[in-house]
Amino acid sequence: MKIAIDIDEVITDTTTALVNYYNRNYNGRRLRFDDFTQYHIEDVLGISKKEGEAIFERFFNSGEFDKIIPIEGAINSIRDLARENDISILTARPDSYRGKTENWFDKYLQEFKKRIIYSDDASSNYRTKAEICRNMEIGLILEDHFRYSVECANAGIDVVLFDKPWNKNIKHKRIKRVKNWNEAVWRIEEFGEENEGD
Repeated sequence: MKIAIDIDEVITDTTTALVNYYNRNYNGRRLRFDDFTQYHIEDVLGISKKEGEAIFERFFNSGEFDKIIPIEGAINSIRDLARENDISILTARPDSYRGKTENWFDKYLQEFKKRIIYSDDASSNYRTKAEICRNMEIGLILEDHFRYSVECANAGIDVVLFDKPWNKNIKHKRIKRVKNWNEAVWRIEEFGEENEGD
């Protein structure tokens, strides 16, 4: 089976690192992971998009971004899945993040570094994850973002959705919610069995 896997909040614990960075470097409101009922920090803090982007850019350029750790179970699960599936890493990170992204993969999942596809959400070259999956004949994506999940599901792509505070209201027959990588692997196997019957 061809499977795409998102990076942030599926492979990497990016939001926890951002929360820790913010709480160490900004006075005022103390953030918690559960405060992220919206995906972007500007929506959580009630500030402008420009201010939110500036906070994230400072975080990205700090040493904190380089220390983001994998989600528990991600590394071994991805390697196990790759034994019987064709795995691509599909991220909305901009191409300007390529260097730091590849450095992270050098450290944790070097064998997948050449399989990273950037949809480049922030540029004029943006392609939706659904378009990329359709063009590559990918039938399943592991995702956490509400919009990308629904776009993929509406395009006929099965979605394993990692449960996060910002995606609580998503419901779609092609989307299966999971809490961790053990559940994700089980759901992938379930999707595979369903598709064999087609």
